[in-house]
Amino acid sequence: MKIKIGFGAVVLPLALFMAGASTSSLLSLLSAVLFHELGHIITILILKKKIRTVTLEPFGARIIIEDEISYVHEILIALAGPAASLLLFFLLGDGNAADYSLFLGVINLLPVPTLDGGRALYCTVSYFSGPLSGDLATRICGKIFAFLIWLVSVYLILRYDGGFGLLVFSCFLAVMTARK
Repeated sequence: MKIKIGFGAVVLPLALFMAGASTSSLLSLLSAVLFHELGHIITILILKKKIRTVTLEPFGARIIIEDEISYVHEILIALAGPAASLLLFFLLGDGNAADYSLFLGVINLLPVPTLDGGRALYCTVSYFSGPLSGDLATRICGKIFAFLIWLVSVYLILRYDGGFGLLVFSCFLAVMTARK
């Protein structure tokens, strides 16, 4: 297994640090992300599949598997990351790492392309109806969730002068849905 570190995986933490994030917050975030990705990796190994490369990226990792995998195995692998994040949240109970783990677990369950929930939805629908249906279902769900999060963010901005982070996140989801 080859491990690579992408440019963005170095730049994003540095940018957050320069923007004022504390070292403990960055380490908590890093540990939550690594635990999440370990959930995927451990599941791949339990399924006796070979990992070619793991590339650390700004928002997680890209894992390339050498072997062919079934839709069922891919669903298990996709859901293992959020499951690991939620497990870490319950084990830690409190603190930055717990909060980041909860956030990662919940966000990654959204049925949006490029997120684990989107991959699980794609594989589930593809298993029963074929890959074109899986792609369509994932794109539609991604757009719906991006729009709903955008609506909530606009409401929070107008009502409470908050929610800008959700607005940015909804735009990110819209871009990810359009790129797939």
